Amino acid sequence: MSYPYTFKINGVDFSDIITRYGYQTVYDPIYSESITTMDMVEHTAVVRYKHGLTITVRPLEYTRLTQLTLALSANGIPSITFTSLQLNEEVTASMRLDSYTSELVLQNASRKLLGGTQLTFVEL
Repeated sequence: MSYPYTFKINGVDFSDIITRYGYQTVYDPIYSESITTMDMVEHTAVVRYKHGLTITVRPLEYTRLTQLTLALSANGIPSITFTSLQLNEEVTASMRLDSYTSELVLQNASRKLLGGTQLTFVEL
């Protein structure tokens, strides 16, 4: 089955590791500090938008799990390319894992990954 969304880490396609309904994106505005004008009205402006991505990983074979672990632990901040559900287009952003699951590392050591592990990425 071809997964309908793009998910790449540093150019390596990992779209096949996502469960059928395990794909969510967010597109949150980042606001400036509020400024109160003389008429006592507070004003803020959107400075930029910040992407977020949550995927649920299906059970992986040892080789695919090793590839994923290496891609996530590579030097530097990973470049993630994914399909934004809000913009309906592919986005490439420097992202970090919001909560790097220690279970991913432990399961890699045991050469086995149980399905349902969630990975949450947040744009820097």
